[in-house]
Amino acid sequence: MGFFKGKKDAVKQYAESLSKPKKSEVVQITFGAGYIDTCNQILDAVKQGKWSGGNQMSISFDDSLLAEIDGAVSGHYATGRVLYSDDMQFLDVVGESFHQEELRELYNQVQDGWLSGFLMPEPLNPHDPNAISVMIICDAPEGEEGLRVIQSGHLKKEQAKKVAKKIINFVEQDAYIPVLLKLSGGSLDKPNLGVIARAKTDKVKF
Repeated sequence: MGFFKGKKDAVKQYAESLSKPKKSEVVQITFGAGYIDTCNQILDAVKQGKWSGGNQMSISFDDSLLAEIDGAVSGHYATGRVLYSDDMQFLDVVGESFHQEELRELYNQVQDGWLSGFLMPEPLNPHDPNAISVMIICDAPEGEEGLRVIQSGHLKKEQAKKVAKKIINFVEQDAYIPVLLKLSGGSLDKPNLGVIARAKTDKVKF
């Protein structure tokens, strides 16, 4: 019952494939329409023993989608793809300690200003197929144009399990959960940076 219950062995095999010394090829996945379908195809290939052995994955992000999410959050409006509402739901973010370098770089630019972002399901996560990444949208580095994405952490396991299937279903329909975020900490008494995050939607109950 349900996609992931039938794919546990595939996820396990995928996790094992990452630790095996196979040829170095990068599997490129684009987040957006077709993202979940691509993930499902990879899981099916693993289950069927057809996984080619690529041990690196790279996720790219469409600039127009990032701009649409950023505009919806900063402008307080919904679009056909961005499920924005004035509701503000608490997100329990964990794992920021694994992203301190990028968060520190961002903090130096924005301090404690509010930022936009979105939730990205990770059905290929070898540790938890219900994992949900909390992503931050910010300006590209100096000298580059456009926007970039920084991973701030993940939803806490219990919260992710509650909402993963709904968020995956939305992404399959090319619809996304916007997030309002700010960085906290960075002081002498609290040097590590954390993330305060709120889902700006009424389509999912966290």
